[in-house]
Amino acid sequence: MLALRVESLIAHVVRARWISSLRLQQTQIAGYDRPVKDGSADMEMVLWNVLLSFLLAILGWIIREKSEELHRIQILLNKTREEVAKEYLTRVEVHADITRVLDRLDRLDIKIDRLMEHRNAS
Repeated sequence: MLALRVESLIAHVVRARWISSLRLQQTQIAGYDRPVKDGSADMEMVLWNVLLSFLLAILGWIIREKSEELHRIQILLNKTREEVAKEYLTRVEVHADITRVLDRLDRLDIKIDRLMEHRNAS
């Protein structure tokens, strides 16, 4: 999703540069621009276009890689949550187990009390 936004942004920037270069050519044809002696301004404009395009391409690639890594980490996190849910007890299960242990201890306490009463009676 983020990669699509970056690609559309790059396409928009390329379109805008193309339109601005057409406008520049029209103004030069109409004679509104001063003449360039050896074409150094055109070469400078080409170099800037290449440099900016290169930087935008690198930025787009980095953003796409980070987006894919984030998606991968989200998948791993979801799998981890599923595994944790399988391995650990729920609150209800713990409560049921503790209740069983306490019931067993209560019965042992009653038996010990009976045994003590039987010894004291004899």
